[in-house]
This record gives sequence, C-alpha cells and structure tokens, in this order.
Amino acid sequence: MVVFSVQINIERTPEGLFQTLSRDRRLIFAFLATVFMSIVCASLSLFTDPGHIARVIAAATWTALCVPLFIVYAYLRALKLINPRHQLSMLLARTARYLKQWSKRADRLKPWIVQGLQPPPPLDDQNNVFDYARAHFLSSHSQWISFPGRAISQAMTYARTYAKTGDSQVVGIALYTVTNINTAYIAAKGRTFYSHNALVNDNRSSDGVITHTLEAYRQSLRNAVRSNDETEVTQLLAGLGTLAVAYSEIRYPRPIDPLYHATLAKGYLTQEVLEMLPHVSTDVMMQGAKNIADLSGLFLRAPDLVVQQTLSSALIAIAQYGLTNPKNSPASQRAVEQLTRISILLIRAPEGDAASAHTNVTKQMFQFAKLVFKTPDVGLISSHANCLSPYFGGGILLDMETFDSRVTAIVNAVMEADGNNEGARRIIDNLADWSEELPQDVRDLLGAATEARTRYSASIVWWLINISTALYAASTAHAGNVGDRETLKDRASWIMSAINFIPHDEHGVSAMRAVDIPEQLLRMAGQLKNFALNNEAVGLGKLIDNWLLETIPHTDSHEVAEGLFGLAALYAHLQEPFEITALTNGMRSQLPLKPGYTAEYKAAAIAQMKERLENVETGHVDMMSYVENMAANVYRFQLCKNNS
Repeated sequence: MVVFSVQINIERTPEGLFQTLSRDRRLIFAFLATVFMSIVCASLSLFTDPGHIARVIAAATWTALCVPLFIVYAYLRALKLINPRHQLSMLLARTARYLKQWSKRADRLKPWIVQGLQPPPPLDDQNNVFDYARAHFLSSHSQWISFPGRAISQAMTYARTYAKTGDSQVVGIALYTVTNINTAYIAAKGRTFYSHNALVNDNRSSDGVITHTLEAYRQSLRNAVRSNDETEVTQLLAGLGTLAVAYSEIRYPRPIDPLYHATLAKGYLTQEVLEMLPHVSTDVMMQGAKNIADLSGLFLRAPDLVVQQTLSSALIAIAQYGLTNPKNSPASQRAVEQLTRISILLIRAPEGDAASAHTNVTKQMFQFAKLVFKTPDVGLISSHANCLSPYFGGGILLDMETFDSRVTAIVNAVMEADGNNEGARRIIDNLADWSEELPQDVRDLLGAATEARTRYSASIVWWLINISTALYAASTAHAGNVGDRETLKDRASWIMSAINFIPHDEHGVSAMRAVDIPEQLLRMAGQLKNFALNNEAVGLGKLIDNWLLETIPHTDSHEVAEGLFGLAALYAHLQEPFEITALTNGMRSQLPLKPGYTAEYKAAAIAQMKERLENVETGHVDMMSYVENMAANVYRFQLCKNNS
C-alpha cells in the first residue's frame, strides 16, 4: 500500500521537496532501528550460559516487540509523508524556521552594523523609522530570499497539480501556505520595505519575493481560465485577496507611506478579473466582484483613499459587461451591491479626504445608472431595477441593504451619540463634504431617468427623498459643528429641489404615482417639524404647492384635494397663515392658465376638501389617510391651545 501510494504521489511532488522527504530522519531512524533490533534479536541465540537465560529471554521479548512497533511506525510515517497536507505543512515549517533564523541574525548583528554605517542613520526621527541596519545586512546577503522563493514555487506547483485532479482542498491548503510564507517573509524583513513615490521613480519599492508570488498567481489564473476550471479560478482570486490583506500589514518607515504592495496585489486582482470576463461564467464574475470589494476596507487611510476609485471602476466595468450581455446580468446586480458596500465604508472612513473618494464613486455609479436608462425598460418589474436596486432600491425584496437605508441607519446612530464623539463627528464631516456636488448630480440623474421614460424614475425620487431626510437629520446631531449643520441643510434643500425638474406632463405624473409625491413630502415635512426645522418644512410645502398646481389636470381632483388639504394643515401647524393665503391665490390663478382646470374640476376639489375638513371636525377620520390624521392632530392641537 505504501509503495502504491508513493508511486501515485511521486509525480505530484516537486523535485526539491521530494529530496527533503526522501531524507526524512524519523523514517530513516525507524528503518535502521528495525534492522538493528532484528540483528540483536538474532544475536541473542548465541548466548548459551544458563545463568543469563532470564536476561536473554527478556531482551529477546523486548526486541521482538520493538521490531513490529518500528515497522508500524515506519508504515504510518510513510503514509504521512506522502500526504500533501503534511508535505505543505513541512514546507511552511521549514521556510518559517529559515526566515526566523535570518531575522535573528540581523537582530544580533544590528549594533555592530549601525556603528559601521556611513553616514550614520538618524536615530530620533519619529517620522521615519526605517531599519537601516537590517536593510544593509539583508542586502549584503541577497541569497537569503532564494529559499522562500523556491518554497512559494513548490506550493504553487501543488496548487496547479492538484487542481487538475479536482482536489480543491489541497489547492486551498497550498494557497494558504503561500500566504503564510509571505507573512513570515514580511516579519523577517521588518521595516525595510520601501513604498512607491509618485514623484520619483524609486526601484527600491520593488520586492523580489512579492513580485514572484504575484506573477505565480497571474500565471496560474490564466491557466485556470484557459482550462475552464471555475473552482480553481475562484480559489486563486480568493488567494490574491488574502495576499493583499497580508501585504497591508507591511510596516513602512513613514506614517504617510501608502500601502504600495497591497495596492500592487489589488492591481493584479482587478486586472485578472476584468480580463477573464468574456471567458468565465456569471458565478465567477460575481465572486470576482466580491473579492474586489473585500479589499476596500484595507484602503481607508488617508494615503490610500485614491485606491477606492480604481476598485469602483473595476466594479463598474463588471456591471457594464453584465448590462451588455443579458445572460450575465446577475453580475451587474452583484457589482452594484459591492459598490454600495464601498460607499458606506467611505462614509465611515476615519481619516483623509474620504468625501472626495466617495464623490468619485458616486459619480461613477450615476454614470452607470444613465447607461442603464438607455436600455429598454421591459418586464412586469422594471428591468432597470434588476441592475440598480442594490443602490437605489425599488427591487422585489425589501430594500434594507440599499445605500439610502444604510445611510439612514448610520445617521440614526450618529444622532444618539454625544457631542464629544469623534467617530460621529467624522461621519458628519464626510456627509457634508460628500454632498457638495450631489444636488447637481442628482438633478442630472433624475433628468436622464425622466427623459428615458423609465418606470424606475420613481425609485430615484424615493432615493433622493430618503437621502435628503438623512442629511436633514444629520444636521441636528450634537456631534456636528455649526458649519456642517448649515451645509447639510442647504445640500438637502437643493437635492429636494430636483423634484421641480420632473416633467409635469401626463407621463411624468403617471410615473410619479408610485411615489405619491405630495404625501411623501408631507410626511417628510412632519419629520422636519419634529427636528425643529420649521423653515425647511415650509420649503417642502412650497415644493408640494408647485407640484400640485403644475400637474393639473393630469392629477385628478381627489389627489389635488388631499394634497392641498394636507398642505393647509401643515401650514396651520407651522403657524404660517401667509402661506395658506398664497396657496388659495395660487388655486385661483390657475383657472385661466390651465385648459383642464375647469370650474367643475375646481368645484370637485373644493367639495372634497370641505368633506375632509368636516371629517376632522367631527372626528370621523379615515385611519388609512395620512393627510386626514395629520390634519386631525393639528386640529386637536389648536383646540387645546385655544382652550388653554
């Protein structure tokens, strides 16, 4: 059985590792011990002295027992040695031990090396903690990296060999070994890594072991794509992502140094994912999008935020490919979902100009949405929702993981924080800076949606209402400063003004019936009243006023009456009698200007408003009507105020 196993596995074992296994000390010791015990047992028959018979019998018994025990041990050891899992663990252990030895040598020789460096390195520079002594020692013995390089090659050979037989577990262990070897190499090299300088071409940032590892991954990935092995492709993509995480732990000498080697691994990952799109299935595309988005959490430091735009660009490329190839359309949805994750991470970014990176990501998302609007909107459910619902909502499932829902959850947490909470203050700063260009971008997006006559334009309106509400709420948080509060209120008001640019024709009004703009804005105005934002609530009232009067006669008298009645109740609650007068004058002035606004239409609207007023005064309020309930609350408030 052992011979058969060896014959089967010998061709899968790399030549260098096979030499190591063939010199296994434990197996050789067991073989020699078996031979020795056999000779001893046979030699005991030469003792003929009766006085030593007891000792001879004991020794013969002991050696007779040891022989089969050593045979069994050698048998089990041989089976263990041909197990690829054990072979990879031995490879990792030997490499880690080798690297640790070199690290200890550098530590021991450091005091002597420092004395001989010319010019002497700065010792008190807190902004540059480069280990000059270790770097000098390792560069003087450049052959030290050959062993880990061979170990990485051997582990990648295992991955390629066992992928051909479908043994994905061994492939995963081999890739895990590669990552751990790189981790041990990073620890051994210490603070001797150079980051990339965008202004100066510095070749010192290049590292032989890291480059060798990434190139081995690239070659394996392309071979896997050519052989159409999706399991191996997904494992290799995950392995590259794990390598990027390992490289993010590299300790660069200066705090301002970007994560160059993690960025390099990210570049390999995104490039390979994009190049394999025409050759892989939708599942692999979706997994690739997830692997790309998983890296976004590594680049939230100030020097690395620029990387977020390249990650989002790769995700948009995947989404566009799914858009142009309908059979891969689920990949578009997954890419947009991962783009939403990146956007939320940037809102929480602890440092740097995260708002600028977030603005670029948002612009890319809006540009993709405009491309989606150029495609036909067909199906029982808007086909545009299939691509855009993870970000804008409007899908079949409950939209609890969309961008606006997550922003609302973040703002709710910020509002509960005290004024000294630095995390909450940082989030408010990010929101204020991110929203600087948002009003114009939202207006352009809504214009593209309404121009394309897509049914999904209603979801865009829902989204901007939710985002504006969140910004208004964030402006009242204790952690924000005065400037951020005013900025957030101003941006939210400008975002809401995009509703004025919705076409007031029959198609535009019909598309917005899924939103019921007057009722939703009345709800929003009620929330602003609770936030003590009365001026902003009045501004929403003017939006409602304009929408109701401009959309006649495409809005029936029932909807107009309900909206105007609720608007009057809102103004009464805000104690704005001049606004009620302006509303009445507006109704009168519309008669000669609107052909469909006939005397009968106006009379029907007024009659329905009187009916609602009577319901409020008598207490017969329709519990399903938000407007009547709001008016009833205002009426009861006014009665209590007058009685007091």
